[in-house]
Amino acid sequence: MVGPAGVPLFDDDAAERTPPPMLPVALAAHGFRATLFSTLTTLGIPQDVTLQEMRIECFFPADDASRDALEALSRNAAA
Repeated sequence: MVGPAGVPLFDDDAAERTPPPMLPVALAAHGFRATLFSTLTTLGIPQDVTLQEMRIECFFPADDASRDALEALSRNAAA
């Protein structure tokens, strides 16, 4: 199935393949493009109610081009 601007919404053959170890997220807008993957960290132990539900999600560049694009964006924001 294809959505607006020809972007595929579903991969019809995905059910027949082994899923990848990570699910990349692609961001694109106004000439900017970056592909990221995320990690989730859960803090605490069941006896510590204040930390039991705390989760931190961090995004990292999935390739060198994304890292370079994000570093350039960071430099521009700091200026």
